[in-house]
Amino acid sequence: MDVQRYIGICYLMSIIHLSSARDYWSDNLGNQTIKETLSVKEFEKIRQFLHFNDNTKEIPRGMNDHDRLFKVRPLIESIRKHFMQVTMEECLSIDEQICATQSRSILKQYMPKKPHKWGFKFFVSCGVSGFAYDFELYSGQENGAIRPPNEPDLGCASNVVVRLSRLIPQNQNHKLFFDNHFNSLPLLEFLSQNGILPLGTVRRNRIPDCKLPLESEMKKEKRGYSLEQVSCINSTEISCVTWLDNKPVHFLSTFVGSLPIENISRFDKKLHKKTDIPCPFVVKQYNKPMGGVDLLDSHLRRYRNKMRSKKEEVAICLCKIGSETPNAKRGRPSMFEVEMGIIAKKHKGPVTAMPVKDVGLDGVCHWSEYMENRQRRERPNCTRKTFIKCSKCGVALCINRDRNCYSEFHQK
Repeated sequence: MDVQRYIGICYLMSIIHLSSARDYWSDNLGNQTIKETLSVKEFEKIRQFLHFNDNTKEIPRGMNDHDRLFKVRPLIESIRKHFMQVTMEECLSIDEQICATQSRSILKQYMPKKPHKWGFKFFVSCGVSGFAYDFELYSGQENGAIRPPNEPDLGCASNVVVRLSRLIPQNQNHKLFFDNHFNSLPLLEFLSQNGILPLGTVRRNRIPDCKLPLESEMKKEKRGYSLEQVSCINSTEISCVTWLDNKPVHFLSTFVGSLPIENISRFDKKLHKKTDIPCPFVVKQYNKPMGGVDLLDSHLRRYRNKMRSKKEEVAICLCKIGSETPNAKRGRPSMFEVEMGIIAKKHKGPVTAMPVKDVGLDGVCHWSEYMENRQRRERPNCTRKTFIKCSKCGVALCINRDRNCYSEFHQK
């Protein structure tokens, strides 16, 4: 029970941010709910001895069956089990995610192009809404794990997509998007045979016997130039589209091609203005759902638990608590109100600011003006619209045969 309370406090800390963990128990900044749940000494004691597996059963390093994720394996499987219970969206994307940490761990990776260069690397399968349906913590041992007999070995990067696509329902029009780090022709063939529609960018050197123009040749063409080639590999029809934006980009897909070609707006540095350039249909199809993991990252920054720990299992636990918080509301920012139990009624304020009472009753220069568009009247119990307003008060008021709100407003 105390461990559940500890995790509940960690959830609350990911929503209410203070400079240090002890501030939640302070007299000035403290949270009464946290104070009544656990004392600060009990909280720190649990964090000191927190474990998710029996370390006495861990196989030592150097042996064949050693698992680098042994200490957090039950935690990861429990979280994945709950994520998988949600029905998947039509469009899914797979991308890598870095969870910053200062812990001492063999799992920590260095990624120089990320905002946080050191951290745990996750591969995440997300929907357009930012909901994480499945994830995988990179340990370097994934390719050595037991592989089902129907899964080929497509290389380290492509195998990530193969593993994360195991639970995607087959032949139900699910579309899977990924970038050139994962994409290859054998991967598209495998996904297509399993009833999944793939689309992704690809590196030119991953296409065997590639007849696409070189980058130097593409740059001689006008911006927006595109070229499509279609090939059939083991009864799987694959479209390869090359498009010149700032630089050439290559796309591989089994369900969409270059047509129809539409125009999009791009800024021209030479002309110093925006111009329209041709854009293949496959580019728009790729850009729409590909930001699911990036959307999840933005929510993680909002709900990130700022506690630090050098223990590997505690650091990973705090990382996943940050991802579960937006998942509880399918990644929407309104999660804060849900977690805090606040039901806020949406109230629409007045369209026009009401004048000070002394100004409305001074009887000076209150001339009627005609408006081009009708506005709702500001007089109480009058819900109709009118073209007339007061030039000084700036509010819409009616004058007609049945009602004279204009006169009543300036007398009471």
